Amino acid sequence: MERFVILLALAGLSYLLLYTEGLVKTSRARFAVLGALFAAFGLRLILFGVAPNDTANAVESAIAWYRDAGGFWGIRSSALPFSIPVQYFMALFSLAPDGGLTLFKYLCVFSEVTMAWAAQRCVQCVTVRVQPRLFAFLVVLLLPSGIFQGVCSAAGDSLWWAFIALAASCAMRGEWRWCAGMLALAVAFHPAALWIVPVFWVFTAVRRNTWFSLLHLAGWYVAVMVPALLLGRPGSECLPFYPSLAALAARPLFGGAPGIYSLSQYSLIAPTGIAVYVVFALLLVWRMSRKSLAADRRRQLTALSLASLCAVAFLPWMCADSLYGAEVLLVALCCLEPKLIPAAVCASFASALALLRDVYGSAVFLPLGWASLALLAAMIVLLLYLVFKKRTVRQAG
Repeated sequence: MERFVILLALAGLSYLLLYTEGLVKTSRARFAVLGALFAAFGLRLILFGVAPNDTANAVESAIAWYRDAGGFWGIRSSALPFSIPVQYFMALFSLAPDGGLTLFKYLCVFSEVTMAWAAQRCVQCVTVRVQPRLFAFLVVLLLPSGIFQGVCSAAGDSLWWAFIALAASCAMRGEWRWCAGMLALAVAFHPAALWIVPVFWVFTAVRRNTWFSLLHLAGWYVAVMVPALLLGRPGSECLPFYPSLAALAARPLFGGAPGIYSLSQYSLIAPTGIAVYVVFALLLVWRMSRKSLAADRRRQLTALSLASLCAVAFLPWMCADSLYGAEVLLVALCCLEPKLIPAAVCASFASALALLRDVYGSAVFLPLGWASLALLAAMIVLLLYLVFKKRTVRQAG
């Protein structure tokens, strides 16, 4: 009963967000919204706790450790392999008599609602039409990978993507201060966000305030670590990153995500993919620095989506949940450019297959190589769009 009530409350929150954005004014819109929300949260209710895996077990063990360590005071001596903000939530959920893992899964579902809202805000930056904005919000909630990563795995590895999506919407609106703050939170939740941060310089607002953006980013990041420092955690275990980059590099190169490290027939070292991604990201930022592209928000969002896909494809240590954020950005992009729907379908297929293989293992008959091919196809479509799309002279809406 508790599960039903909380998921119903999250569905109500989704409806409230759509109502405040003015997207459910007509009876037709209300019918579509209620039907989509019923399907999205009904599936989550059915699948909740069906397939817990090793990552979910690790979260449950971490919450139990915090319960024995006295809640928030455990942050002083914790050596858990989770970021400091994630450990804040673990310490908070450990105060509940039981069901800490369940509360963590609710947090994952809440982050999906946040990402859906961020996706429609990205669309709103280009057009104020109701249909594409409503479509973006509802499709994000219905993404298969989003449903499975929240209620089945609950590893928390995809929480940082919510802040990337929010940062994208802020950058498109010209709100560079809030963009820097969201990027800082993304890095605090997962050091892998560091690879995406430089690509935000394709956005005009961030590029015009380069040094101020960096200062705001650093300030927000330190502010997130202040509670841990006040609780007595050593500064060396908070700053600059926790888990440290060395601890991240100690993980297996293949972390479950499709890409070059999922191809077992090739033996690659970590610097190979890192170098490819760095070169590609630099070329992407250089390409988007042209004045003729500075005001084209569609291309800016395309560049960020492409970089997100490339990060999963080329970088080592990426987990199976890593594609979810790129999916959300692509959904928003497809609402602005329907011709990019094939890229979004390929990315969604790759993400869902990677996550299902991570949860169910050998029970999924399709090899991960198909996900890698789909990811490559999505990247090619976005690259062709960036190269050959005509410049947008005036934004719609």
